[in-house]
Amino acid sequence: MLSGDQSDTTLRELAEQLRTQIITDPAVTQADLSEVSDLQISIEVPQEKLRAHNLTLDQVAQRLAAASVDVPGGGVKAESGEILVRMKERRDYGRDFARTPIVTGSDGTQVLLEDIATVIDGFADNDIITTYNGQSAIRIDVYRVGDQTPIGVSDSVKKLSLNLNVDCPATSPLMWSMICPKCMPSAWTCS
Repeated sequence: MLSGDQSDTTLRELAEQLRTQIITDPAVTQADLSEVSDLQISIEVPQEKLRAHNLTLDQVAQRLAAASVDVPGGGVKAESGEILVRMKERRDYGRDFARTPIVTGSDGTQVLLEDIATVIDGFADNDIITTYNGQSAIRIDVYRVGDQTPIGVSDSVKKLSLNLNVDCPATSPLMWSMICPKCMPSAWTCS
């Protein structure tokens, strides 16, 4: 559980950092964010900007779709198991979309999405509100897969929790708490 007095967007980004660190451990195969709203990116393009660049909304949407791909590339079998290959140019945050070229001139100049639109990171409308010790929180669920045991995964995450590193915001501290049925709770504070 990651909690702190942060905006939902900041807390989500920090939870993603922790999740990435957790799944880089060979003993952990799957970790997911839970009790959190889905990301939603709003892109607002004024009609006058479309006209100025001789564009339609459909053309802008096509360029964004072409620039954000996540395509499976098959698998490679190894002694330790199968390794899945993906081409991932997926964009998860508004700032990633904002730098997408929408128009490229014959001289190489580019009009980026951020030049013609307002890009807003937000969350899907739903009623999910998660708190821990009175602060906004995001749960990171870690699962065992295949031959892994719950205790083995738990022990690995406990060891990892001592060395997890996130870009702590200067404004207020974060709290990482590990809670599992078969282990002693552990926590650290980032400030």
